[in-house]
Amino acid sequence: MDSTEKEKILVIDDDKDICYLLSLLLTNSGYDVTQAFNGVEGLEIAKIIKPDLVITDIEMPGLDGYQFCAELQKIAETPVIFLSAKQQAQDKIKGLNLGGIDYVTKPFESQEMIARVQSQLRIRSLSQKLLKANKELILKQNKLEDDLKAAAEIQAFLLPHSTSSSISNVDVGWKFVPSENIGGDIFNIFPLNKSTFVMYMVDVSGHGVPAALIAVAVSQLLQNQRLSNSALLSTPINVVQELDNNFSFDLLRKYFTMIYVTIDSENGVMKYCNAAHPPGLLIRKNKELILLTPGGSLVGLNHIVPFQESSVQLQSGDRLILYTDGLTESMNIKNIQFGHEHLQKFCVECKDQSIDDFLETLMEKLHSHHEGKFSDDIAVLAMDYH
Repeated sequence: MDSTEKEKILVIDDDKDICYLLSLLLTNSGYDVTQAFNGVEGLEIAKIIKPDLVITDIEMPGLDGYQFCAELQKIAETPVIFLSAKQQAQDKIKGLNLGGIDYVTKPFESQEMIARVQSQLRIRSLSQKLLKANKELILKQNKLEDDLKAAAEIQAFLLPHSTSSSISNVDVGWKFVPSENIGGDIFNIFPLNKSTFVMYMVDVSGHGVPAALIAVAVSQLLQNQRLSNSALLSTPINVVQELDNNFSFDLLRKYFTMIYVTIDSENGVMKYCNAAHPPGLLIRKNKELILLTPGGSLVGLNHIVPFQESSVQLQSGDRLILYTDGLTESMNIKNIQFGHEHLQKFCVECKDQSIDDFLETLMEKLHSHHEGKFSDDIAVLAMDYH
């Protein structure tokens, strides 16, 4: 309502003297007042003028005050003050139960009536402002959710698109289960040349848009290096050091863990650098488990602990599994984590399953452990070497 527009009050009473007296009182107090002399007339007028407040008598011919109030509530949430000579408690309770907001007995005192009117109109005004603010908040929340959904779709687009591998001697597969909030997990697998390919996994600290933006930026930097045929990507430690230089915690207030792996599919040489990321799992054909443990600090902390590069000779039948801590830190209803030992035991036991079957079984195991939505992204990347 415009601040210069008078608030509209509808007064209904079959006693024309009281109706006139109350209307005069309200008009002199600055309100725009309309009169009606019975409930039927009052209801028709209310439909037309849409008053901010109604003051109605109870005992009227045709449509009494109670009936009027019940009918009015069907078409508008207009506050109603009952004005009646009825002084019994049950009369007041009935009126309030039908949607009335106040009950004044006749004869009324002028100042009290004005005070009650002012109070109810103030409450109505505040309620309308609250409803408007809530509506605007819902619209903003919906837009934010749409933006986050779009951001999640963009993030998902940067993940591998197909489980078919263009690299000889390997089978690959992955699972990504986004959390209820957009997060900072990202991974990929791509060829460097005819025989060598890269696998990496990144987990940015925190959740939300800042973490997701950094994850996307890391992915794009590596993609740009790939498109430029940069020799940087063939040396894991150089990649991690370059990212550490470009994503300083001092500037971004974020850090991330990462494991970066190169594999020559012809000679089976695997090189890796693990920057504070959960250990990769290398499972031999005979089910021996080798952990690709961290060698260096978190990425973004300016080499406070030097990064290390290691190498392993792969053998036919080996399986490599990379994952983020959202998997092992997933809690059940008893606040027990899925855990590293549980994951390692499961991966060894399911070594003979195909990549696809292994990943499906792992997800079933995880969902049976954790019911409902995950609080962190779940990312798993697996490779079988033949």
